[in-house]
Amino acid sequence: MAYSFIDLAKETLEIVNELLTQKEIWGNAIELNITNKVGSSGKTPWNTIDRLTDENIDFKQFICDLTEDIKV
Repeated sequence: MAYSFIDLAKETLEIVNELLTQKEIWGNAIELNITNKVGSSGKTPWNTIDRLTDENIDFKQFICDLTEDIKV
């Protein structure tokens, strides 16, 4: 399976270990040099992250687990 925006968001959040907005996820992914994994050339990739993560039940569970781990 290809590396997706969901994968990018999860990887970024796991590395940074804090909750971020979708735009912050993309910015951190740029700093981590992992944005090339999704192969996107769109103008607003954070909007894609927003749309896809909002619809993804597994990602919502991931966020719940992450929130417990970092004790927000």
